[in-house]
Amino acid sequence: MRATCVYIEHVLSPQKRRVESIVPGMSITDLNPAWDMPYIAVLNGKPVLRKDWDLVIKDGQVLAFVDVRAIPQSSGGGGKNPMRTIAMLAVMVAAPKAAVALVGMTSLAGTAATVATSVLTAGFMIGGTTLVNALLPAPTQQLSNLKQQEMASPSPTYNLQAQGNRARIDAAIPEHFGRHIVWPDLAAIPYQEYQGNEQYLYQLMCIGRGEYDIEQIKIEDTPIGNFEEIEYEVIPPHGELTLFPGNVITATEVSGQDMPYNEYIGPFVASATGTEANFIGVDFVAPRGLYEVQPNGNLRSVSIQVRTEIREIDDEGDPLGNWTIAGEHTFSAATATPRRYSRQYTVTPGRYEVRVRRDSAKETGTTFAHDMNWASLRAYLQDTDDYGDCTLIAFKMKASSQLSQQASRRVNLIATRKLPTWTDSDWTAPQATRSLAWALAYICKQVGWQDNRIDLDTLAGLDVSLSARGDYFDARFDNFITAWEALQRAAQAARTKPFIQAGFVRFHRVQPQSTPVAMFGPRNIRKGSFSIEYLMPTQDTADMVDVNYFDKDVWAYRTVTSKLPASEALKPSKMELFGVIERAQAFREGMYQVAANKYQRKIVRLETEMEGFIPSYGDLIGISHDLPAWGQNGDVVGWDSEGLKMTVSEPLEWKEGETHYVAFRKTDGSMAGPYKVAGTGDYVEPGYVESGYTFSTDGITEAFLGEVPDYEPRTDLTDGERTQYYFGWGQTLYQEAVVLGAMPLGGDGNMVRIEAVNEDENVHIAETGETVPSINASQLPAFTVSPIVRGIQLRSKPGDPGIIMASWEPSPWSDWYLIEESTDGETWSRVGETGANSWTGPATYGNATILRLAPIGSVTGGRGAWTLAYYSDSSDLMWHPDDETLMWDLDDETLMWT
Repeated sequence: MRATCVYIEHVLSPQKRRVESIVPGMSITDLNPAWDMPYIAVLNGKPVLRKDWDLVIKDGQVLAFVDVRAIPQSSGGGGKNPMRTIAMLAVMVAAPKAAVALVGMTSLAGTAATVATSVLTAGFMIGGTTLVNALLPAPTQQLSNLKQQEMASPSPTYNLQAQGNRARIDAAIPEHFGRHIVWPDLAAIPYQEYQGNEQYLYQLMCIGRGEYDIEQIKIEDTPIGNFEEIEYEVIPPHGELTLFPGNVITATEVSGQDMPYNEYIGPFVASATGTEANFIGVDFVAPRGLYEVQPNGNLRSVSIQVRTEIREIDDEGDPLGNWTIAGEHTFSAATATPRRYSRQYTVTPGRYEVRVRRDSAKETGTTFAHDMNWASLRAYLQDTDDYGDCTLIAFKMKASSQLSQQASRRVNLIATRKLPTWTDSDWTAPQATRSLAWALAYICKQVGWQDNRIDLDTLAGLDVSLSARGDYFDARFDNFITAWEALQRAAQAARTKPFIQAGFVRFHRVQPQSTPVAMFGPRNIRKGSFSIEYLMPTQDTADMVDVNYFDKDVWAYRTVTSKLPASEALKPSKMELFGVIERAQAFREGMYQVAANKYQRKIVRLETEMEGFIPSYGDLIGISHDLPAWGQNGDVVGWDSEGLKMTVSEPLEWKEGETHYVAFRKTDGSMAGPYKVAGTGDYVEPGYVESGYTFSTDGITEAFLGEVPDYEPRTDLTDGERTQYYFGWGQTLYQEAVVLGAMPLGGDGNMVRIEAVNEDENVHIAETGETVPSINASQLPAFTVSPIVRGIQLRSKPGDPGIIMASWEPSPWSDWYLIEESTDGETWSRVGETGANSWTGPATYGNATILRLAPIGSVTGGRGAWTLAYYSDSSDLMWHPDDETLMWDLDDETLMWT
């Protein structure tokens, strides 16, 4: 691991920050940037005096050079800690760069580099409201590339403003898993026709790839069965659309042009270059009806003759023949109701242009309604007989007072994806399932992974265990995402992580493990390589989590809070669970995260030989070491199989009144035991051990097992190494840990570095015995008793640091705001009032100015609480409260504060 050096010329100018990876052994002086302005050096969060700049940087340390103008100054007793701020800035800049450096390391487990990145970030960023989880970091907001996709093509599923049916050009065909609401995308351009003066809308929509069990179809919130005007047809994968022609283009050039007598309208091209039409369709509309008013007031029938002519053209638009009459029509009626007529013409497959003409004179008298418009032009293209591996749904909707144009684009349905499931040796036919396991398998197979490269046995077990818990994966990927990102996001729904090992796609779910797969102690840990990093909580560490999930009852985002019983719940963190629609499941995942945040804060690192290749990511191992007093360790040098007596290489230390245990390390690295043992003075008879005796002496090297072990220790060196033992009382036999990564070291390749986090059963039982918080069923928006101001930002006016530019997040229950300033936090002066969420005014006390805001809300009962902000944190220049005292001498190296 290399050290890191961060150069921060100004905290408010990120482009002036520079991060470099350095070789340990260089001194601070060697890295000195020699800036012209005053600056200081901060090593691992602590400032270093210039006289100590010959200090050598060690492995893993973070050094930062910081321009003093970037240091927020304390003012008015605000309690600011400039050094702490610098340390956090250095860490925030250094962590991403340092993490990237780890990615290049070769990893046995395939994800060790990724895991190491998570650990490093967790080790740095433990403050604020960040949840620490080295094994499975809490899911946050959508990945950055997903946000970019969302901007280009908003999700009709998860973006409430985008919900509806529309054509998302060049967007992804959705991949749907489990049971979920669907707002299907338009698979073809909708078109309209008239039948018997009734208008019909034809819409073809795509539910997604694969097969589905459709539970219900609605128009907004109303079941489709309530609309007699709607016919629909579900087209399964590779099925045929029979309800109407699916590939129809409506020419935008025709839009209701009036048809004068004996004049052609057009020609207009019916379809785009490269297309071939089988039929041409035209619509004519008499907008005022057709009639003549007779003297007695009755309506007499009148007629209009129209002609449609077509001509075939090539892709360049040049004619391939002469104009031909496609149809001549006479429309007659005696009604004041608008009349609509659709006509279709069969044509030889090709590309056509169309023109129309009115062949009867127009009666213009006031007693006549004799107008005719060319309403639309359509080309019915040669349709495909196979829409591929997608399920579509077709709708034929008749316009009526019950079905509006807007409602016709609010079609939604509940569907459950059908997927094959694995049964020991083969796949079943697709069946409706909400299982995460088979969603993960499907994603793997879509990118070409064969069955023998997917850990199907683990997935089968995962399916059984998650089904028993009621944990499911219900989601839609309706924007582009890589297969690996999809695997990661899906697996997070049930605290599972995918990784690649030796060419196999494997999966690990965080759950209790009974037996370590490998044991490590001083006998097989390289000397000097063992270390423990304690991720110490601070007063700002998160102690609760607000879990954001997509709730199945309302098909919208809801939040459930998870906290430990003894938690004060003062520092919330936020996480987003993609693919979770069950409130109870979201609560359980939140409980796991807050428990891991509290109980798993010891990162153990060690180096070992070939046995380091035994554990994989997520495996449970046992660690015994005298440094933290994790058990006792040595070799078995003698074994009496009849008396069950073992003789060991190191004196055993006993604790009075405790039950003692021993475990053996097998030749394959796994553990045998543990078994109860007793010392020499407590021996009653072979095979019998009881706790609670007073032991004869400490330091004995013999002990008796209370049962016949299922593994016989090896005691001589002729066949290899002696069997190692692990000894202790109660839970002190060894420290259980979960492997985060195993990385081969350089050289001969026989050494492995293992990184692990301590195991704690509280992580797995935190979700039990807790009551899931109830849902607020009220439709009224929630609000606080008095308004609150959040997100205050203070900036200097460009070129004039004597002017403050303040802004803050709008408070939804505020009518206006009070603004006051102080220099000591006790005596305040009113400087402004505003109804906006911004204000510009004087910095009355210069850089020592403290500003506070209070929202005023007439609905919520008056003034809300004051919120403070310090101008010193963000002003362009730094002043001392005493204008005559400079912040530093003319000698740049001599600072004026201590």
